[in-house]
Parts: sequence; structure tokens; C-alpha cells
Amino acid sequence: MRQMPLNRRALLGAGLAGIVMSYPLRRARAQEWISQSGGVAIAGYDPTTYTGGRPAAGNPRHGLMWQGATWFFASPDTRARFEADPHGYAPQFGGYCARSMADGVVAISDPREWEMRGGRLFLFHSAALHADWNRDPRGYVAAASTHWPGVLK
Repeated sequence: MRQMPLNRRALLGAGLAGIVMSYPLRRARAQEWISQSGGVAIAGYDPTTYTGGRPAAGNPRHGLMWQGATWFFASPDTRARFEADPHGYAPQFGGYCARSMADGVVAISDPREWEMRGGRLFLFHSAALHADWNRDPRGYVAAASTHWPGVLK
């Protein structure tokens, strides 16, 4: 095996270490506290409508900035409800897929794949992950809670 001169080896090692060490920092900066596309939380769905069992798209005219994202609401009344208790209506785990979060993975969710459990809104990436979640919802909530919000740091 050919040996690299010490200064060249050290330089290469330092360069690789810099790349490896900067990856998580770049990834963390790219992550958002609230899952959003184009700055809009939960794909523009009104988070208050999930409690009624029929999620509805919000209207940009009734938008509100909260936690670094824009939230859309179906009406001024639903916006006022959210403003009075945003943590009561916002999806758990920042709106990222709850089942994936249980594995410590940040995955976008489909706001049409959802579940209300214990008065809390959970969103899922897909129907398959939602079905898997239903095998052990309490266990998955506990596991996801150990990862959230540290997984974004």
C-alpha cells in the first residue's frame, strides 16, 4: 500500500472531515420546523377542519403566519379558532409524517392521510404508513416523541 505524504494525507482528511461535518448543518438549515411547501403549512389545508372529520382546503385570503409558515383557513372564523389555540389545532411533529418520525426520519406528509387521536392531529406520508401506524399507535407516538424536535437539529 502506497503511503501519502503526511501533509497531503492530513489535508485530505481535514477536507473530508469538513464535508462530513458540514452535511448535518446544511441539512438542519434546510429543515423547517413546520412541514411546508412553498412556505405554506400542510399543503394549504385548514388545520381546524380536521376536528370536524372533513379536512378542507384553506383560502389564502384567510392566511396567517405562525411558526415560520403560512397557514390557510377556510374562513375568518376558523382562522380565529386557530389563533386562539394554535397548538390545539396544529398537527403533531410539525406536520411531518408521524409514522416516519417514530423511526427518527423526517418525511413530508400528505394532508389527506390523517388521523385524530386523543384530540391531536397526526399526518402521514402515505396510506401504507398510516396503516402501519394503526398497528401500534401508542408505541409510535412514544417513539416519535423521543425524536421530535431533535431530529431537525
